[in-house]
Amino acid sequence: MNSIKFFRTQNGFCYLSEEEIIISDKDSASIILANDFKLTKTFNLMFYGVFSIGMLFLAYEYYQNTKLIPVILFSLLSLYFAYGLFDCIINVAIKKIKKQDITHVSFQKGITGLTRSKFVVHFNDGVKIRKRNIYLADTLFNMTDYQPVIDLLKDAGYIEMDQL
Repeated sequence: MNSIKFFRTQNGFCYLSEEEIIISDKDSASIILANDFKLTKTFNLMFYGVFSIGMLFLAYEYYQNTKLIPVILFSLLSLYFAYGLFDCIINVAIKKIKKQDITHVSFQKGITGLTRSKFVVHFNDGVKIRKRNIYLADTLFNMTDYQPVIDLLKDAGYIEMDQL
């Protein structure tokens, strides 16, 4: 029987076995339900879309009243939500990825105060190459040591030295 290695992510845990990667949300009970391969992101798409349109509407209303500061603020918020919408469309939220489907795993170090460190898993879902982001359990202002996680991925055979 093979051993399962795991590490903490932003929303739960990531389990690494010799056959697959399983990403769980908040508890290990979702591993049992991890056979759901649907790309369920309708709520996120609606959330980011509605908020982006709402912020643009507010920016337009303030523009008509010649108030410049709220126009800039709401325009920037609209761009932020539009980025979230675009990110939801491109990336998937699949829970289980088989090792033979993985084409590439890369690491992107976060920028303190702006982004989180993450692993990007590129995989083939039978239709096209998709991406799954695995965000590490650090905060925006306190970057944790990510070297043990890189070592876990190397030991499990998901990442090569030349991929970093």
